Amino acid sequence: MTDDLISLLPAKVCDYIDNFKWNIVDDLDAFFPNLQNLVPQITLPSFDSDDSLVWQHTPNGDLPLKKAYRFKKHSLVKLPWTKFV
Repeated sequence: MTDDLISLLPAKVCDYIDNFKWNIVDDLDAFFPNLQNLVPQITLPSFDSDDSLVWQHTPNGDLPLKKAYRFKKHSLVKLPWTKFV
């Protein structure tokens, strides 16, 4: 996925949570085939509360999907042999 395409993603992580469960839409799953395996590893609260999650790296505390993608993209280790595969 190119940076231009990432900039078109206006969604937030909270847009993919419904009734305390992950709800990944098929269109997003098509771009990220491994997403269905990764997302369940993130624990969601099992009850409603006044507290909220705040992403400290954005001014408004929201975690935009494009920032989550970029964070994950840059955390992957690039191995020199992978460009030949």
